[in-house]
Amino acid sequence: MAFFVASSCSRSVALVIGWLRLRRRCGSGGALPGAAGAAVAQLGQPPAILPSITVKSSSRSVNRCKRGTRGCPGASEEEPVGTSPEVEASARSRILDAAAEAFMRSGFATTTIDDIAHEVGATKGLVYYHFRSKFDIFLAVYGEGMRRVRERVEPHAEGPGAGRDRLVAMSIAHLLNLMEDLAYHHVVHQAVRGEAMTALKPRQRDALLDLNRLRNDYEQMFRRVVTEGIDDGSLRRVDPTLATRTLLSNLNAVDMWFRRIDGQTGDELHDLAGRIVDLLVVGLAG
Repeated sequence: MAFFVASSCSRSVALVIGWLRLRRRCGSGGALPGAAGAAVAQLGQPPAILPSITVKSSSRSVNRCKRGTRGCPGASEEEPVGTSPEVEASARSRILDAAAEAFMRSGFATTTIDDIAHEVGATKGLVYYHFRSKFDIFLAVYGEGMRRVRERVEPHAEGPGAGRDRLVAMSIAHLLNLMEDLAYHHVVHQAVRGEAMTALKPRQRDALLDLNRLRNDYEQMFRRVVTEGIDDGSLRRVDPTLATRTLLSNLNAVDMWFRRIDGQTGDELHDLAGRIVDLLVVGLAG
């Protein structure tokens, strides 16, 4: 009985192969001709395993997917290749926001990719789709934090008015950025304190140096306005570098105690920032 079943299956396969060759020779349309059609009708349909057989392409490809490479299996179910730039930018922004919160809450060393993915509300495949490693995420958060604060403060540095007036406006803008983007501010501080310094790859070391230069440029912008305030008489004569670092250190220290209260409005934040800056800058005013 077993021999009969095997023989029947073999004949089914042979007939199907013959049919395929005939279709290739004569065209793809139509049913099985003549005896071949009758034989297949008599034997029934080919074994169910046949439809699952696939023919691989003759071109060879080596799977060299690495973690974080787009298009690799499992890289991301949420962000398939081909999504619009707007969708990808939104996903990247959500990851940075989540990472900033996680780094602020737990520190760089303790935070894991799983923690960040949980904060986003997605699998870690989404995170690896956009970033190669946790440190690359840290660098991106650091860079975004510097971009946001610079974007908010720089217009006041370049605006009209005496040095003291511009310094006050810059300092208030700096504090408002801190209060509204507190997690990003914490990450910048972690970078300054070297809390995320591990065995860095050359590209990561270069990226970190570039970000540190951005931070130094930001400090230089404050120092320039302090110097201009000294020159125009709106600030008393002090060491501009010492005055700038003292001011920025005190502004940044607000993140040690400030936590936004539920329902606290933007106007209330602005009033608080103004009072803090008044306390700090009055010490520089003549």
